[in-house]
Amino acid sequence: MTESTDLARPELPHTRAHDAMACLLEYPSDRYQAGLPGWIEAVSAVCPEAAADLRPFAEWVESRTPAQLEENYTLTFDNSTTRALEVGWHVFGETYGRGAFLVMMRDCLRTIGLPESAELPDHLGHVLQVLGRAGPAEAAELGGKATLAISKIAAVLAAEKSPWVGVLDAAWKLVGSYAEPMQLQPTAYLSPETQPPQAAFLRDDGPPERETDR
Repeated sequence: MTESTDLARPELPHTRAHDAMACLLEYPSDRYQAGLPGWIEAVSAVCPEAAADLRPFAEWVESRTPAQLEENYTLTFDNSTTRALEVGWHVFGETYGRGAFLVMMRDCLRTIGLPESAELPDHLGHVLQVLGRAGPAEAAELGGKATLAISKIAAVLAAEKSPWVGVLDAAWKLVGSYAEPMQLQPTAYLSPETQPPQAAFLRDDGPPERETDR
């Protein structure tokens, strides 16, 4: 295993796109509006079809004050079981499987040198950061869990006509380009005898090479 600074490799477009998508889904601090154009550009460079989803969201953000953005984010994603951004919750519910998934995500974040935030390790933003650095097979598996959670959240946001639905739709397109579709809960995580994958989840040589990385 190489050093965590080597694993991060944020210079790759694939990694930058996932980090940018994670930023789009973080609590909107004072830097949010200033960072928005660059994040959208990074995502669109790897997933051009996501640009159409993010354009209306950008217009909405520009028409709001920072305080309004913070309030709307809190009302949308906090204290909600259907709109929560924790991937493990939507995939496993409150089962042993989620606990194992949290352990795996915490270990992955530690391995690549990314600090945990105030959010839980299975927050979609953290999952996106790991996906940007995982190998093809591992990214396909974790991506399947992520897209399942994203589709559930996006369906609720669409029904409520929330401006955040564009961000979730863009995330689905970015991750869905390589994710393995998942319909049911992965039983491998549901048995106490099954140990969750740990740091081996991540490739020593960084994310897979893509056309956009060359």
